[in-house]
Amino acid sequence: MQQQIGEERKLRDRVELIANNFRMVFDLSTNALVVTDKSLNLLTYNPSFQDLILSATGNRHLPHTAEWVALLVKNPDEFMEQVTALLEDKSDDYFDVKLLSLEDGRPRWVSINAKEAVNDYGESIILIFINDITRQHEALNASVHAASHNHLTHLKNWRVAEHQIDQMIHTATRIQQSMALMVLELDGFKCVNDSEGHDAGDQVLIEVANRLNNLTRKSDIVARWGGDEFVIALNDTTQETATLLAQRFLQTISQPIDIGKDKIAIVGASIGIVICPENAASFNTAFECADIAMYQVKQAGKRNVRVYNPQATASL
Repeated sequence: MQQQIGEERKLRDRVELIANNFRMVFDLSTNALVVTDKSLNLLTYNPSFQDLILSATGNRHLPHTAEWVALLVKNPDEFMEQVTALLEDKSDDYFDVKLLSLEDGRPRWVSINAKEAVNDYGESIILIFINDITRQHEALNASVHAASHNHLTHLKNWRVAEHQIDQMIHTATRIQQSMALMVLELDGFKCVNDSEGHDAGDQVLIEVANRLNNLTRKSDIVARWGGDEFVIALNDTTQETATLLAQRFLQTISQPIDIGKDKIAIVGASIGIVICPENAASFNTAFECADIAMYQVKQAGKRNVRVYNPQATASL
């Protein structure tokens, strides 16, 4: 009997040691850990999770219901459905979700994994593991951005722009809507590059890109095509509106540009416009037409706008 009691005491001590070790890992983990019932009502959580909630709401008193989810994410119902899907799948899969809280003004992202377990009382509980992946997410976004944007101006690069503009033209054709494609080439840029150096030339390109971006909408596309040439696609627009905007481009580009060392540069632009799909049903054709119109501006004295006219071009 004494031996049995001794063995039971050792077993209880071992269980208590394991429980204490688990509690230590639970408390010291840098990842947020949450324990809920099967309805996701909150049972317990570790300090990292409390810090996560605190940064989101400033509230240390957490609800012991499923309402804690609404403190973390914008769409609680979708979050709970995804957790349920993980539990039913019983795999090591996870899903990523954007948090409501920000970190230094930047969006925060976490990955979520969930496992079902049974506690000492035979009750089913859910363990939810929350891992901060903000840095990985930012690195991925930066990689995608670098692959699709010009490294100097941060405008879309020609590969991405060509595909997106081609899609824009096809959509305009399908819904019987007009859009405009512009080819814009700077005038006087080579002089700045040759006399002031490539750093000054780069500053001109960056500032021109910013000015073009500021005058266009999110639904438009602005891309650096190479050298001192830019392509702008205007969604859902008319010839009159596109021409007026092109004139505004000329005005803003002609304003002095600070190139450092107490110096300024002044450049202009020649712009060719084609209206699609009336005069071009694909990107390649549209670019060729707008490029023709732009070179007609160059030949006529530069720093102006011309809309592609197939009849006028045929007579040249």
